[in-house]
Amino acid sequence: MKTSYLKLLLAVLFLSQSKLAEAQTDSAHIKQRAFYFVDSLQKEYALENWDHYVALTYPGVIKYFGSKEGFLENVAMQRLYLGDSILETVESIEVKQIVETEKSWQCVVEKIKGWNINGRKAKLFTYIVGRSADGGNTWTFFEISEGMLTNARQVMRDISNDLLIPERRIVYEDQVEKAKKKASSKRVARR
Repeated sequence: MKTSYLKLLLAVLFLSQSKLAEAQTDSAHIKQRAFYFVDSLQKEYALENWDHYVALTYPGVIKYFGSKEGFLENVAMQRLYLGDSILETVESIEVKQIVETEKSWQCVVEKIKGWNINGRKAKLFTYIVGRSADGGNTWTFFEISEGMLTNARQVMRDISNDLLIPERRIVYEDQVEKAKKKASSKRVARR
C-alpha cells in the first residue's frame, strides 16, 4: 500500500514539474518574441520605414491621434522638435516584465538611450508597453512618453493592473560620477 502511494505521489510530482517547466519555457519564448518585435520597432523608426513602424505600433495609439496620418504627423513633429537628439544611441532594450491576461500577453520594456542635453551626457530611461493577442507570436507597442502614463489606459483599455510601468527619467552621467565618488569617500571614511 505504501509503495503504490509513493509511486502515485512521485508521478504527480513529476507531472506537475514538467507542466511548470513547460510554462516557464513558453513564457521565455514569448518574452523572446516580444524582444524581437520591440527591437524591430526601434529599427523601423531609425530607418524611417513608416509603414512597418505603424504596423508595429499598438492600434490604440493610432486611434488616439485620430488616424495613421495624424499619428505620423505627431511623430514628424517630435522628430522636428527634438532634432538629432531623438536618434541618439539606444544603449539597451530589455523586456522587464511579462504578464498573461485573459485575452492577451502584455509586457513592459525598458529602453535606455544615450543623450546629450545642453552639453551634458545623460541616459534617458523610457518605457514601452507591448501587447500580443495571438499567444505571444506577434506584438504591437506604444512608448510611455512624458505625461503619457496617466493616458495609458485611454490608449490601451485592457492594460493589466499587474504591469509595473515606471516613470520616464533622465540620469546625468556627471551626477552618477559624483554619487559614486561620494559613496566611495564615505566607505573610506568609515574604515
